[in-house]
Amino acid sequence: MVAAAATATPADPPENKHMNRIGLIVASALLALMVLASTLFVVDQRQLAVVYALGEIKEVIN
Repeated sequence: MVAAAATATPADPPENKHMNRIGLIVASALLALMVLASTLFVVDQRQLAVVYALGEIKEVIN
């Protein structure tokens, strides 16, 4: 009986679960921001931009 009690692992404290959840939320928000930022672009007024999708020209932006 003593050996079983000595090898038992304590449960995670509630603060640790909240910190894991906060870390997950922050990481998800950063990932969403990076994906959103990669979909935006700025074209200089003196240049043209060509938008391709699957090898086809979808749009030319002035």
